[in-house]
Amino acid sequence: MDRPTLRQLEYVLAVAEAGTFHGGAEKASASQPTVSAQIRSLENALGVELFERGARGATLTRAGTAFVGRARDAIVAVDEAVQACTQAGTPFTGHLQLGAIPTVAPYLLPRTLAEVRRRWPAWRVHLTEAHTATLLEDVRAGRLDAVLVAKGDDLGELWFEPVREDPFVLIVPRSHRLAKRRSITPQELEGEPLLLLEEGHCLRDHALAVCGAPMQPGVVDVRAGSLTTVVQMVAGGLGITLLPAMALEAELADDLDLVAVPFAKPKPSRTIGLAWRPRTVRTEELSALAEVIATRT
Repeated sequence: MDRPTLRQLEYVLAVAEAGTFHGGAEKASASQPTVSAQIRSLENALGVELFERGARGATLTRAGTAFVGRARDAIVAVDEAVQACTQAGTPFTGHLQLGAIPTVAPYLLPRTLAEVRRRWPAWRVHLTEAHTATLLEDVRAGRLDAVLVAKGDDLGELWFEPVREDPFVLIVPRSHRLAKRRSITPQELEGEPLLLLEEGHCLRDHALAVCGAPMQPGVVDVRAGSLTTVVQMVAGGLGITLLPAMALEAELADDLDLVAVPFAKPKPSRTIGLAWRPRTVRTEELSALAEVIATRT
């Protein structure tokens, strides 16, 4: 049997991600008849159907699910082989696809990327901001080279290089009963209206873990999309919140009349780090990037 072509693998992945042949063709920048014909040719060669075709779209069969995982690995391996050739003699050149979660990117990356540009002017860093699950999926699929995330159980096989321990602090209005405390414990927050980010933000999960997940009576689920929104709602007297220490300088403006109260030891915190595929050819570069991030925070 002839080996599948890379183009066929790309078409299969595109349709699998889109859920339809039309959407897959758009993702692959090809015509739908071309994509359909190439996938059908591949199925004939394999002797199995990779997709169940129906009015509502294309669903992977059991064989298709097994094939997609290996196909993605193959494309990533080819991409990294190309990178290895182009960067063998000149590391820190070309393009780096970097991802970061929204509760880290605006607070760590501006100074970091300025230092990267100063040290390695030929290195072009492209930043993607997204939730943790999306970033981890993209780095595993090879769409991103590395991601700046908080450490969690979902890292799996990815290499994780810690760059900063980021403690949480309580944010309350100056008139709040806890505002004058030198430190507080999570137990003292019971029954307080806790304002949280929307589902998908790992910081939401961290906050609930600190205060006692699952959600309890008194937690206000505002589903805010940014820390700025949450802080403004605290300033409006709607509740309290937890902020990572790295965000304090940017988020607590003098005119908000808010107070940051630290937690007593052991201080709850999150571990921020750079994650990447363990077999990537860019390990040397990514380790150097992690060191820069750690020293610029």
